[in-house]
Amino acid sequence: MPTKPDFVFLLYLLMRSQQEGWKEELLITRYEVLENCGSGKDQRWYKRLEDSLNRWENVRIKFEGLFYNGIEYEKLHFGIIDSWGIHKDTKKLEITFNRKWLSRIKDSTYYKMLKFEAVKKLRSPFV
Repeated sequence: MPTKPDFVFLLYLLMRSQQEGWKEELLITRYEVLENCGSGKDQRWYKRLEDSLNRWENVRIKFEGLFYNGIEYEKLHFGIIDSWGIHKDTKKLEITFNRKWLSRIKDSTYYKMLKFEAVKKLRSPFV
């Protein structure tokens, strides 16, 4: 189950996608993610980031009924991250977001109200 660090990592990656015109594919250093998420930068946190990406790759969303934008589906299932990997030479992360999920966030009126720095400061019982 994703925990607070997972949520912070995902929000940072989503923010970067938004800053780059809602790109489905991101190429980013692990150091940048950890630095901007307020995490440590030792080997344990590099592994934790990879664990987080695995978690988000395995999260599935099941929706039945009407979406907020008026498009009707009988049933719709999709994930958050389709794939991720680390380039051998550059050590950069390549992350591919699920197109349907990203479009739901992009068109949402609620995501625009979130402030990343405020979310990072929230306390959570899950670590």
